[in-house]
Amino acid sequence: MPSPALEKSTLDLLIRQERHYRDTSQWSLLRSMWHPDASQTLVSISFVTGTVDDWINGGKKIGGSSTTPPPAEGSVTGPFHTIGPKEILVEGDRALATTLISIHMRFLHGGVTFDVVSWAHQVQRFVKLPSSSSSSSSSADAEDWKLVRFEAIYIRDELKLPWPQEAATEAVLGAVGREIEGAGKRECVRVLGWTLGLGGVEVRGDVPGYDDEGTWRPVVEAGRRWLEGGS
Repeated sequence: MPSPALEKSTLDLLIRQERHYRDTSQWSLLRSMWHPDASQTLVSISFVTGTVDDWINGGKKIGGSSTTPPPAEGSVTGPFHTIGPKEILVEGDRALATTLISIHMRFLHGGVTFDVVSWAHQVQRFVKLPSSSSSSSSSADAEDWKLVRFEAIYIRDELKLPWPQEAATEAVLGAVGREIEGAGKRECVRVLGWTLGLGGVEVRGDVPGYDDEGTWRPVVEAGRRWLEGGS
């Protein structure tokens, strides 16, 4: 049986690999990190609540890859993520990981290029399943960690200019500010919600966020109960 330190090291690598596969549009590899039965999975983030397959299909529509060229007017480049501090808890064949992440997007609006950064905690549940890897065929007891749940608790976001631009006049920036306020999104996703809305993607009004304790606390408490053997 692997030591607790080795288990956490393995999970840390999986957390980083998962974001890399998402950011580089390696959808098949991303899907392989999840439970093979989609009905056993849940993804609940800004623009989707559904199975891992629902999420992947939705992610393809948002822009695909962080390696795509600059976007057309009103569209958004594929996001990329950075990973910060994390907590990984392991109980038997279950693991719960909470990781600080930032989500980065660039888009063109009103002739001006903007960067959006959104900060969140991603809360992931992993379970151990019998290994399907050929390299593990010699051991009938070999197991792999697989994701079964991925939720995000949003912290805050911001809109900024990546460089000084002649088109970024006071009038244009003022109009953008009024658009953001007019979109009426919650503080934790104010800019992200407006930005995704430009591409026709609606951000849920009930997303877990630290601006409303009633939305984030149930995610944290349910995760701890599940880790201890609950459903």
